[in-house]
Amino acid sequence: MTTLPHWNRLIQLAAASGAYSQCLGHYASLLAADLRGGDASTFPSLAKSCAALRLPRLGRSLHAHALLAGAASDVFVRTSLLDMYAKCASLPDARRLFDEMPSRTLVSWNCMVTAYSKSSRVEEAVAMFNTMRGLGVRPSGGTLVGLMSGSVNSMATGNLGLCLYVYSLKSGLDADLPVLNSLLTMLVRGGQLHAARLMFESMREKSVVSWSAMASGFLQAEQDLVSSLVNLYARCGDLEAAQEVFDAAHWKDVVLWTSMITGLKVAIQTRH
Repeated sequence: MTTLPHWNRLIQLAAASGAYSQCLGHYASLLAADLRGGDASTFPSLAKSCAALRLPRLGRSLHAHALLAGAASDVFVRTSLLDMYAKCASLPDARRLFDEMPSRTLVSWNCMVTAYSKSSRVEEAVAMFNTMRGLGVRPSGGTLVGLMSGSVNSMATGNLGLCLYVYSLKSGLDADLPVLNSLLTMLVRGGQLHAARLMFESMREKSVVSWSAMASGFLQAEQDLVSSLVNLYARCGDLEAAQEVFDAAHWKDVVLWTSMITGLKVAIQTRH
């Protein structure tokens, strides 16, 4: 009869290689073999597979199995289940499990910060970040990246990016390239192009992500300028100049087309 350690090894290898469906299939076989539903070594890989496949309902079933098997009290099992709920955007389940934890690791905090941020609940992500700091838990580079992962759509993106940049300098995380790239992207998308440029020029190491962030920022600034010029010329009745600027634009997005059409409409109405 195949033993539990044997099935655990198969489950772990499948998850590690990205064969998530196979991993869950191995667990079904384990249950069929009547091996008590697993132990603390079984569930982290299963939770990882549910997270990767975005299967929160199955994840809840695994959570129940972990409770029945007496494995849910294990810190690694709890953290893997929390990570699964967070990545599946099951925030009520994630928060409930987080609140029930007798002790929380840095990974646990990072899971919640990232989950709130990616769900566009930026204020709650920032509150979680401040709470962990208040309790003496030192944020890592992963905490900052998680906090910024979904904050780019917030109206306060630029200001938050500047605050986090200052924090990264004070905490010594300004040498972490993923953190700097996330900050750079956040500043660019928040319209803080000058601050982004200063930060970019101060970076000792730059990656493709760094260069791409700055390039997109300058491109967006150029597009905004062109759209404003087209709109201005058209509204002033200088349709020839508006057309000239429009034709010279390398990229014509919806904003530029809208500026041109609106300007033409206003100019025609003015003439009549």
